[in-house]
Amino acid sequence: NLQKNDYTPNLHKSFLSKHLYRLETKDVCTQPYDGFSKDRNFILIIPKNYEFRNTATTRTVFDFLSGQEIKTASRLMHLWVNKCNYKVHYSVGYFADIKSIFLKVTT
Repeated sequence: NLQKNDYTPNLHKSFLSKHLYRLETKDVCTQPYDGFSKDRNFILIIPKNYEFRNTATTRTVFDFLSGQEIKTASRLMHLWVNKCNYKVHYSVGYFADIKSIFLKVTT
């Protein structure tokens, strides 16, 4: 473990401690996001190219979502519907002028 290693600089230990939570496995039903509480509905927004800023890649002539965004949305929908028994409404629209997938989840 790098955090316990005496030869790891403190700066790196601090950086690791702030990002280790991303490696922890979370239950998609009981903790779809930090601060989630049971019976609370939410909306997940998946922007084109996973970017919430308008860049050259989000402003292309061809305004379509890549297969990766669609795969992510489909995978999450499948888990929430089949494993968690949530209702999920899928739609496509614009958020901050960026084409996005919206998943409205009813728990």
